Amino acid sequence: MDAQAVTVEPGRAGAPTALAGLRVLECGQGLSAPFCTRLLADLGAEVLKIEPRGGDAARAWGPFSGAAPSAEDSATFLAWNGGKHSIELSGDRAVDAPRIDALGADADVLVTNLLPGERAQWGLDIDALERANPGLVTVLLSAYGETGPLAGERAAQLNVCAAGGISVILGEPGRTPLSLPFGVPAQQAAMHGAAAALAALFARRRTGRGQRVDISETDVLAFYAGGMSLFILGGGGKWKRRGFERHGGIYPSGFYPCKDGFIFLATQTRAQWKGFLRLMGDPEWAQEDPALQDGVAIGWQRADEVDVHFIPWLAQHTRRELMEMAASADLVLGPINEAADILSEPHLEAREFWVEEQLGGRRVRLPGIGYRLSRTPWRRGPAPRLGEHDGASFASRGVAPASVARERTATGPAGRPLSRGPLAGLRAIELGFNWAGPLVGQILADMGMEVIKVESAGRLDFMRHWPHARAFFHNANRGKLSVSLDLKTSTGRDLLRQLAGHSDLVFDNFAAGVMSRLGLGYDDLRRVNRDLVVLSMAMAGQEGPLRHLRGFATIATGFAGLEASVGYRDIGSTGFPSIGLGDANAAIQGVLAALAALWHRDRGGEGQRIDLSQIEAATALAAELLAEAQLGDVTPHARANDHPRMAPHGIYPAAGDDRWVALAVLDDACWQRLVALLGSPQWAVDPVLALAAQRRRRSQEIDGLLADWTRSQDRDALVERLRACGLAATPVLEIEELAAWGPLAARGVATEVESFEEGARTVYSTPWHLAATPRAIAGPSPRVGQHNGYVLGEILGLSDAELASLERTGVLR
Repeated sequence: MDAQAVTVEPGRAGAPTALAGLRVLECGQGLSAPFCTRLLADLGAEVLKIEPRGGDAARAWGPFSGAAPSAEDSATFLAWNGGKHSIELSGDRAVDAPRIDALGADADVLVTNLLPGERAQWGLDIDALERANPGLVTVLLSAYGETGPLAGERAAQLNVCAAGGISVILGEPGRTPLSLPFGVPAQQAAMHGAAAALAALFARRRTGRGQRVDISETDVLAFYAGGMSLFILGGGGKWKRRGFERHGGIYPSGFYPCKDGFIFLATQTRAQWKGFLRLMGDPEWAQEDPALQDGVAIGWQRADEVDVHFIPWLAQHTRRELMEMAASADLVLGPINEAADILSEPHLEAREFWVEEQLGGRRVRLPGIGYRLSRTPWRRGPAPRLGEHDGASFASRGVAPASVARERTATGPAGRPLSRGPLAGLRAIELGFNWAGPLVGQILADMGMEVIKVESAGRLDFMRHWPHARAFFHNANRGKLSVSLDLKTSTGRDLLRQLAGHSDLVFDNFAAGVMSRLGLGYDDLRRVNRDLVVLSMAMAGQEGPLRHLRGFATIATGFAGLEASVGYRDIGSTGFPSIGLGDANAAIQGVLAALAALWHRDRGGEGQRIDLSQIEAATALAAELLAEAQLGDVTPHARANDHPRMAPHGIYPAAGDDRWVALAVLDDACWQRLVALLGSPQWAVDPVLALAAQRRRRSQEIDGLLADWTRSQDRDALVERLRACGLAATPVLEIEELAAWGPLAARGVATEVESFEEGARTVYSTPWHLAATPRAIAGPSPRVGQHNGYVLGEILGLSDAELASLERTGVLR
């Protein structure tokens, strides 16, 4: 490929990488497997990319730097494949199978998104590889997973969004549901696959054996949708399309227009609305009626009335001006960016976020990753030319050691079963709230790590404090321990530092600088424990011009241009604020970065600081958007359910109220099967429509004709008819259907866990299926301070008298 990466993550030249010495074999193409292995390559793994004869299909995906498409000129391929070695197969299975076997015999990890039939065509025999290499960790990425009724079926990202509980909430009420753009479901599954692979490698160090890791894109989205729905439904809302609706909740919340575009507001307290009033100069209309100073009352009863005053004030100011005012007043506000805004953002420039590429003689700026590791900076190498390393010799290596010097024996409070998960023996301290931080802890706890949540009666997690969010809290905090330290006291902070001396990981999602001001920053904790990994997850990171930016999920995805990319052709963007993608995306990147840093530490390195920026983590998903903006002829815009290569590709009405079917015609052969199912109507047998490119030109016409055919049919019966013909079809599931839908139920997407207050609660399962060390929920979410005795008594060795004294003096509360 005529591409060269000229910028890497800021770091010292020659600095070690976190996954140095790890060998990964990729047998896949498209998005999920290549993105998964590129993440590992960024962190220092050696990735051997096996490509079919003619190359990875993504080499033919635009945008391209020149007018004529070229296999060495695809920005999409470049974005997903930097830093790898390319080996091209011959197409002769008799030749290719032994070649794959030889390369796999010495690999640590195999990553594939090939379906079983495709594996056979390539000559990939996973059973044989695992027999020859018992330490191999095999990551299997697919739309529906390796088990269940849909195992082995092809699907588009559209189908995954529909079946994963996402589409039903994307878009405007009464209009067609939408899907996430830019392969976001596949990227999320890829990140889960990379993190799960590292977890399996930790298990291998104890057992000496590898295992299979099964990641389903639909499971991942159901995990996100199910978790966030507990918050929406708990507050009396509905998991339905709302578009840009702003009313309900604490005013002002949602999307608002301003002088140069849109902003997103996430107001959580009454005091924050009063902060806006102060910025507005304490207007008379608010002073005359005390009720108009109460953001809660306004949100549910008088939002339209206040919009008449508030929106014109916003229209006087640009997004940047409003951001600066919000930062000065401790308000939560962020811009809804488009690609041009992101590419010119000074904050990303200051943090050296970008990877600068030369593609076909043109300069292209592509996103880096969402986190910076202080001692093992990530690096992005150039994407390989097809077959560039066919003749290369890859040195044989020994198998990784089966034990870890720093690993402690798994323990726990009395009555709690010892973990057998892949991360058993590791301990983390969680200082987090809402979802991004707690979701890191949830995943780690489900994988066997001992996670100790630090909070106090004076500083509760909002989700524990709010009655309507209790189900959400139970989901995000199951399996953790709780210690109730008041960090406003010097004794409480000293105890936390002591606890860090007995831990492997400390993580938080506080605003930038909070931990350091408490005397609990990385430098403070490192004095106690040089082996400690410290993960900070501030909205814009710990450094840079926007480091004081506060916010939650939609602030990150709005900044990254993703919110502006979801919508309809006629009205533009509708965004997707309710699904919490920014939080979930930051969480899985935090898990991946933390496990990589711990892996480096346990291979002879030391601890380090990880500075994760949630806006950078979201922007890392936008490579396709940003490449289109730089290389395309048209400014990127909301594209409804259109696909750049497939047609038809849409969501169509079925009989009944708000019942829909997602249908993607994956190739021209699928089109012929659909035509036959339709009864070969005259419009469909037009030979011009035999090719996808021609169908795309007439996609609106075809969509209308298909909708006429589908709207009188039962949703589920129609899906089965389409699937029986080999077509990629799924129902658009309501959130209430998610856990019971056959393919998800078979994979245990949800389960019941006893809570400490109201009996059994539904929780959504971490979407990692590890064959030898499966996920397990150790128990319910904890009561505040429930495990003070174990944490402070058994781990730190305090006596009963000392614990009683801490309670009397308010350190434990």
